[in-house]
Amino acid sequence: MFLSFLIPSGVNHTTLDISKQVCTCPEVTNLHKTSETSTSINYGWNGSGSEYKVWYYRSEDSYTSSVSTAYSTSYTFSGLTAGHYTFYVQTVCGAEASGFIGVEDVVL
Repeated sequence: MFLSFLIPSGVNHTTLDISKQVCTCPEVTNLHKTSETSTSINYGWNGSGSEYKVWYYRSEDSYTSSVSTAYSTSYTFSGLTAGHYTFYVQTVCGAEASGFIGVEDVVL
């Protein structure tokens, strides 16, 4: 009875419908090394996007590179020093982006 005084009568409550949007931007597949030198590695992949975001992480010093844009299904990461790397690629579809895929590699 006491609570009925605290809850205003005649108040309508609205239920929010928060639907998870499904990403229609496909992830790249078959990410693979195509060539390498002592300071660069080229990766290729299969994808249907017109634009891809690429970057890397170097574990020795916890360094993450800036994100670059590739407009084809290959990219050369250059200026690398010796270390353990994870190279990442993500498809961009307009305002939407896919999940990213990464591959580990070592530069000697």
